[in-house]
Amino acid sequence: MTTPLNALLAPARALCKIAKDCTTDEYGVDYDTVCTIAVLMVLVGLALEVASFVTGKPFDMVVYATGCSGLLAVITGALRWKPAAVPPTDQKGTTP
Repeated sequence: MTTPLNALLAPARALCKIAKDCTTDEYGVDYDTVCTIAVLMVLVGLALEVASFVTGKPFDMVVYATGCSGLLAVITGALRWKPAAVPPTDQKGTTP
């Protein structure tokens, strides 16, 4: 049986797990700088859109998305050329 507090915190835990999966390497251990920057870029775009709606000031999401697509192309290239993460090994040289 779940408590009301656990029921309220379940969506936050799910969002934290998704954020960690998006910003860490294949093994979920080390944070990946390039992926973290990509996630922040998306969050900033959404925050700017909400802020423009609240304040009534214009914000052109198309221009922002065009700039982001160029950055995403560079990020994709960086991810492609980046060496793969090495899994942790124990004293015997085997992967746990």
